[in-house]
Amino acid sequence: MATRNQKEFLEDKQTLLNAIKRRHHLRPNKTTVIAARLASYVIDDYRSSRPYLTGKIEFEEGVEREACFFKFKESEEDIARKIFDETARIADNPGILKPYFVTYNEQKKNWLVCYEKFDSLLSDDPSNVVLTENRGDSIRKLLKTIKHIHGRRLFHGALKERCAYVLISGRIKIILVSRLRTWVDLKKKGRNGYYEDPIVVESTKKKDLKDFRDMLKDAVLQFGVIWEDKDSFFQFFDKSADYWYGYEGFIDHLIDHPSLKNSEERNKYLFKIEQSIRSNSLREAGVFMDKLKSEEFTSKYSKWDDSDKLSQAPELERVYNVEGVDYKGDNVRHLIRFLSNAYVHYRSRNKEEEFDLDVRKLYPDFFNRMHIYL
Repeated sequence: MATRNQKEFLEDKQTLLNAIKRRHHLRPNKTTVIAARLASYVIDDYRSSRPYLTGKIEFEEGVEREACFFKFKESEEDIARKIFDETARIADNPGILKPYFVTYNEQKKNWLVCYEKFDSLLSDDPSNVVLTENRGDSIRKLLKTIKHIHGRRLFHGALKERCAYVLISGRIKIILVSRLRTWVDLKKKGRNGYYEDPIVVESTKKKDLKDFRDMLKDAVLQFGVIWEDKDSFFQFFDKSADYWYGYEGFIDHLIDHPSLKNSEERNKYLFKIEQSIRSNSLREAGVFMDKLKSEEFTSKYSKWDDSDKLSQAPELERVYNVEGVDYKGDNVRHLIRFLSNAYVHYRSRNKEEEFDLDVRKLYPDFFNRMHIYL
């Protein structure tokens, strides 16, 4: 029987990382060992109750590296190999946990997929870093990683589960699991053979995104995270998934959502909207301008220049009272113009963060409502 910390030699199943690189087009980086032959691995404790194991891998050159391992039953060879092969194919994205090799352990009679070492599963992290520090940046990076997975014609299938995410050096990465499907798995049989149904493909991608949304929602409720814009972000998710843009437009709008931006990014976003209106370069200018005149906007912002409201933000009030500029308080288009001018004023005084706070206080949810139609 194998003892704890027994060294397992890969022997004829040795894995050349440079061969993996050639096969899967991995980009070399600081953590990739190029032209090095894996010689052995060591598991710290096979009896661990965690869903993964820790240990080390050793190369013939004598270099050691810490690693993590996921176990699969002897009957799950196809699953283990599929997860390794497909993960290696997309691991050029920094948001994917990088795999080293897949092998069969004769002593324990199970399959192992070896990965770069991570700190913990997201499900084991009590601080819930995805929704606290650098929340917007973390969510944005995860959405970009999901887009990358879909771009390689893969579908995750388990993004609702926090055990599908790991924490490594302060960053969240995604791991592929047994519910992984490829585009081949979604093929339908027709009269002339198998074909790819674009409707099924698109709905499967959106299902992944909705699962990701549900993971975030559950985490917010469980940990009582203070996130001022959470309702706007989730409402956008719910309202926009089946809006007039397809999957690509939907995920790009999610990545660019104002709730995920910092103060500086939100301010520039507003300024960009004003410039796009002036240059008539909005993607759906007619739809957007009509929406500004609809009850959705006029019911909340038609009296945007109310003196009592503006008095709550002296700098905004000062911009509004500049001579020679005529604004109409019953016109939401004029609110965008006014805020764009105000942004220039605040920026000249190095008060950009104050500008963001004033806008969000006086005109709550304005950015998020506009974003749906841009």
